[in-house]
Amino acid sequence: MILGGAEITNTLQTELIASWALLAVPIAFMRSRDAMPAGTGKDMAQIGLLILVMGMAGGMVADAFGSIGDETNQEAIGRLLWSTMFLGMAFTGLGYYLAEFFNKILSGALGLLGCVGFLVLAIGGANDDN
Repeated sequence: MILGGAEITNTLQTELIASWALLAVPIAFMRSRDAMPAGTGKDMAQIGLLILVMGMAGGMVADAFGSIGDETNQEAIGRLLWSTMFLGMAFTGLGYYLAEFFNKILSGALGLLGCVGFLVLAIGGANDDN
């Protein structure tokens, strides 16, 4: 993390800080899912949470490869798994929307962000370098 040109942390430390911060996101979604009423929306949110956790866990592995300078493996794993995380966000947003648990605008924004993030990383982010 470079703040104003001063190198405060190295790449490995930055990846560790980001990994610990990413652990808070599934916990927040899990807590909100437990408060939802039973139904289609809750089931969709549970599916989204599972996909989100799998994508984040794999994304952290990809970032670990990047922190040691192995950009080939980071690129191979990262694009697939970070796009999976966004797919999980889309399912979670759809679940919140169907359950009418949060404001419809916020639920729709989460679902839309997940869809756009998935499309950008999974399809639009593909390069033809090989």
